[in-house]
Amino acid sequence: MLVNTRYNLLSQKDIPLIEKIMTWQGEGCNAGKRMLLVRFKYCNCHCPFCDTWTKMGELEEELFSLDDIINDIKKQSIENLMITGGEPTLGNKREGKRSNFDSTIDMLTYVPFEYADVETNGYNIEDLLHKSIKIMSFQTNKKINISYSPKFFKDSDVNEAIKKCQYLTLYKPYVPVLKVVVGTELSDAFVYKIVTDKIYDPNSLYLMPLGATNEELQKSFPNVVKMAEALKCNISGRMHLTHNFV
Repeated sequence: MLVNTRYNLLSQKDIPLIEKIMTWQGEGCNAGKRMLLVRFKYCNCHCPFCDTWTKMGELEEELFSLDDIINDIKKQSIENLMITGGEPTLGNKREGKRSNFDSTIDMLTYVPFEYADVETNGYNIEDLLHKSIKIMSFQTNKKINISYSPKFFKDSDVNEAIKKCQYLTLYKPYVPVLKVVVGTELSDAFVYKIVTDKIYDPNSLYLMPLGATNEELQKSFPNVVKMAEALKCNISGRMHLTHNFV
């Protein structure tokens, strides 16, 4: 008996998400674009300024199929996809569930979109970049943007992020956008290092304010502008917080 494995791949409900909703991109180079947002629950970082930590803690996973996501894209006439979390590149597999990373690659491969944003803290960004380039090479109508937002808790995190940036810049024209929440000693040192040492193109760098509430963001934003003016790079708001949408 022949088994239609492609049908099983599309119909099987094993993609674990805590959100699947129409919204607008709130950060980075695609801020303001209408997108279907899909959010994973788990992350390898516990950032104190994370604006989705409450959701990740309170919401339970629900299993979706690729067909579910494809149907949402079509029914709502959405041309763009945002994959976020949590961390989309975690590779841990659990019974009856695809890993975050496998789910991400399958969505990028099978879901129809014009533009996709994948937001990652860099956990497995190298494999994500390789597979994204491969997808775009045979689906030339798709554009996949990887937004790399490194997190800094100790000195070694800065060195590791610099090494990743040096590697990522080799992949022109697919170099990921770099989004950095600034306002700490480590994050600021990282930003100045990669710009002054010409490790990363400032045109691909977006600085974002530190904070988890609108009030905190407004307080820290003037320093973001000052830093961006000095380094000749971009700034990005966090509109999902300042404008109260998902």
